[in-house]
Parts: sequence; structure tokens; C-alpha cells
Amino acid sequence: LPYDIPNNGKPGKMNVYNNMGQLVKQFEIDENFKNIILFKGDLPSGTYIYITVHDGEVSASLKFILTN
Repeated sequence: LPYDIPNNGKPGKMNVYNNMGQLVKQFEIDENFKNIILFKGDLPSGTYIYITVHDGEVSASLKFILTN
């Protein structure tokens, strides 16, 4: 899952929600990497939304489909 860090370079969080709006994964993100890798088996197949948050504000969101 790709992400960008805003210009302030501060770390943030990536929250992954299932199609029922439940938080199923949370990652700490920073400028050292540009992607989060989900492995088969981390989550069941389905539709998910990930949201990146920096300084308490949403900086991006994206829907994705995971197939196992």
C-alpha cells in the first residue's frame, strides 16, 4: 500500500478498515519507507479502505480489494 508523507516529514499512522468500518490494522508510517506490504493471510479477502493520518488530519484515503 503506497503512501506519502506531507512536507513536514512528521511520522503518522495508516489505518486499515474493513467494509463494515471496523479498524483491522494500524501501522506507524514515516519518511523512511513509501509502502506498507500486506501478506496473504494478514487479512481475509474483501474490500478495505486505508487512511493515512498526520498531525491528527487525514492526508489520504484509498479503497482496495484484497484477494487470497
